[in-house]
Amino acid sequence: MRQTSLQNSEIDNWLRTLNPKLAVKVVDACHSGVGYVKDRQYLQTLLQKTTNRFEWCYFMFSSTSQQYSYQGNTLSDFTRSFLEGVQSAASDNVRYKDIMDFISDDFESNQLQTPVFVTQATLTEGFTQRTVKLEKALECFLDPFKPEKPKESPVANVAQELTLEETIRKDAVKYRAKEEVNELLLKLKEQFVHPKASDDFTSLYDLEESFEQSLYSLPKKADIGEWLEKHPDEYFASVEKEQEAYKARTFGVYSIGPEYETRYRWVTSGFELHHEGPYNWIKMLAKPKYPNIPWCNCSIVILISKRSIRFFYFFTQFVEKNWSDREQKLNFTWKTNEFPLVEEQQILDFVSALHSQFADWVIEQVRKRFPKTEGAETK
Repeated sequence: MRQTSLQNSEIDNWLRTLNPKLAVKVVDACHSGVGYVKDRQYLQTLLQKTTNRFEWCYFMFSSTSQQYSYQGNTLSDFTRSFLEGVQSAASDNVRYKDIMDFISDDFESNQLQTPVFVTQATLTEGFTQRTVKLEKALECFLDPFKPEKPKESPVANVAQELTLEETIRKDAVKYRAKEEVNELLLKLKEQFVHPKASDDFTSLYDLEESFEQSLYSLPKKADIGEWLEKHPDEYFASVEKEQEAYKARTFGVYSIGPEYETRYRWVTSGFELHHEGPYNWIKMLAKPKYPNIPWCNCSIVILISKRSIRFFYFFTQFVEKNWSDREQKLNFTWKTNEFPLVEEQQILDFVSALHSQFADWVIEQVRKRFPKTEGAETK
């Protein structure tokens, strides 16, 4: 892997030897986004070194460090979007900012791939001048990706108002029966049982999956319950509440200062699922093969309605209490994504990507414990 790849720091060093006024780097590859946003010290070093420094820079990455970058048969999604950004710019003087804005809008609804941009510039720098020759070249690349225009019917289209039954029948195709949803959940389970993980992960960890019905051991259930409280009747689920004691301030008739009494109020404590499927949530446990790397966990809760599936998930590490006992860290925040049930392939792709993201996240936690010293020489 190291012999056939380039590190971002190596490319940066090459660029820096040119002492450019403006450095531009575009990386279209899986896991290409790097920690410039978090590692400000590294970025400042690139920009502020007295010799061989970057005065201005635009860095563009097709995906985050935990995501894949997708492609079709002839062109990647990111490169296609880049070219369309050049083609659709409002002015013939196409700026880098025009392209980045277009790509950001293009990928806004994409759950699987999020381009990353790092800029230290005036945002007025030009990428190219659009010419007739360039437009013809762009059309050559992009025409295969344009949707076909519908063939015009020889008979004039007359707008007809649908009957109530026709409207209902048209909408009904978006709904799925219980048996179809359970079949989809079994397909998702099969995808978890046969995961695709990196060599780094498989060499350091064993992955143990369990498919759970009871929500008893699920942490921070109240957070999902509070979300459901704001979205009532959308899923086969209900909010659970319990009474909480608190001290209320009161003033007696003859008392000099305030007094306190115990009162009770209802608070959201969790949620309950009403879909009788093969399982309700999934637990992935990354079990280390070595004692000096962390145990990690990914939990995925599945909410179902007749037409939608929603995933709540988190990644977290364990705190080891002794040689055999450990507890999950609770400093995580639930993330969530929803898909129409009719988009079965999109659901399967999301689960596959989520599995890979967890494996990549685990390796990232390991690397934080064993940082590689940049520029170190082997003697």
